[in-house]
Amino acid sequence: MPTIGSKIKKLRLALGMSADDLAARIGKNRATLYRYEADQVEIPLSVIEALADALHVTPASLTDWETDPVPADEPQKIPESVSQIYEELSLLPEERRQEVLRYIRFLSKTSGT
Repeated sequence: MPTIGSKIKKLRLALGMSADDLAARIGKNRATLYRYEADQVEIPLSVIEALADALHVTPASLTDWETDPVPADEPQKIPESVSQIYEELSLLPEERRQEVLRYIRFLSKTSGT
C-alpha cells in the first residue's frame, strides 16, 4: 500500500510541480517537503489539508481515510483551462498571485454557485 509520502510525491510529479513550488504553496521549505515525501516525519492535519488542496485531491485520499481514495498513480485530470491559469500565475510574483486569488474568491462568492 502506498504511503502518504509516496502519494504526495507521485501527485506532485504528475502535476509537473517542483518541490520548491509545492513547498511554497503549503508554507514550508523544500527540505520539509522532502521529509514528508520520505515519510520521515508525521504530517500535521493542517499541512495535509494544504497538501491536498495544492495537489487537487481530498485529504482523505492522501491518508486513506475514505474507502475509495484517489489512487496516487492516477491523479485527477486537471482541465486545460486550469493548467493555463496555473502557467500564467507561475510567472507572477507572490503578491500578484495573492491578488488574483482574492479576486477569484470574490467571484466565487458573487456568482451564487
